[in-house]
Amino acid sequence: MLSNTTGTVFLIPLILFAGCASSQENTTIPEEYANTVEITPATGQQSGPSVIYVDSAAVIQRDDRHSLLVMGYFPDGCTHIGNARHTVTDKTISLDLNAWRNPQQMCTQALVAFSFIYSDLPESRLQQASSVTINGTNFELGH
Repeated sequence: MLSNTTGTVFLIPLILFAGCASSQENTTIPEEYANTVEITPATGQQSGPSVIYVDSAAVIQRDDRHSLLVMGYFPDGCTHIGNARHTVTDKTISLDLNAWRNPQQMCTQALVAFSFIYSDLPESRLQQASSVTINGTNFELGH
């Protein structure tokens, strides 16, 4: 009887360890991109403008190319990024992110973290840029 109990005691931690290891191996999105959102164009008449709060911007390596990572917060759980447009002058990139939400929809009224990866910039311009202005706020880019 003691040998079965001893075997069980050793088997349980082994199963738990294997379960934890396999869940870590299946994670393909780095933790800092966990709240990644895509552009979701507004559809129909049920959309109104919304604001977003941008906290940081950085150049990252993704899919064998450099992209711009924008991190911030939505004002509620129903806000979406509707479109993104950029301009480049000298070493400064200007990025305009437009957001929308359905004003008829009930939403959480709490800040919701997001990460947005903008990959439409020419890679050479992104590598040369020293700063980015997003919706009027300037961020220094570290390379």
